Amino acid sequence: MSRYYIGSIPFSSELYHHGIIGQKWGVKNGPPYPIKGFKSPTDLTNHMKSFKYTEFNTLMSADEVGRTRSGSCHDQVMYELQQLRRMGKDPHGLFVMEYNDKTNQGGMTHSLAYYQEDGNTNWVEPPTTWPDHAGVTSYNSLKAIRNEIRRAHKSGEFGNRSEYNKLVFGSFEDSEHKIGEDLQELVDICLK
Repeated sequence: MSRYYIGSIPFSSELYHHGIIGQKWGVKNGPPYPIKGFKSPTDLTNHMKSFKYTEFNTLMSADEVGRTRSGSCHDQVMYELQQLRRMGKDPHGLFVMEYNDKTNQGGMTHSLAYYQEDGNTNWVEPPTTWPDHAGVTSYNSLKAIRNEIRRAHKSGEFGNRSEYNKLVFGSFEDSEHKIGEDLQELVDICLK
């Protein structure tokens, strides 16, 4: 080892590392925003009251949604799935799209998170994506959630039934999606 002096200050050519073993220089470990520990799905939906709804462009990562506190329903469900998993839940995504079987055209779409617990299927909906269903609502099955969405479609609370006479549903896992995918890719994955 050699020592160098700059002015009267000793300088060593020996390199010391202060950090985490395996950490790369300039790379932060973990998400770029503080992780909030939610005690319950209700805590999560209450936290998401501060989120801003934005139109879907391309799919954002759960970390980006958490950092920017914004995104479409498809983006925000990625954040919900991540947070529910951290709470020890086994969450899944449900995708719904209006459909006109005569013109073969799709209309409004929506993605939501759900998990099963104590014999119930719990729909977790942030206030910014579908305010009429915000919070955590328990149903006796996933079929009951689908029936509630059908009722909302029939009554005009969701989409445009006069133009799109049917609804199509698809369950998905967040791991099936790629960050940056467009709406057509998202639809194709969800309705596979």
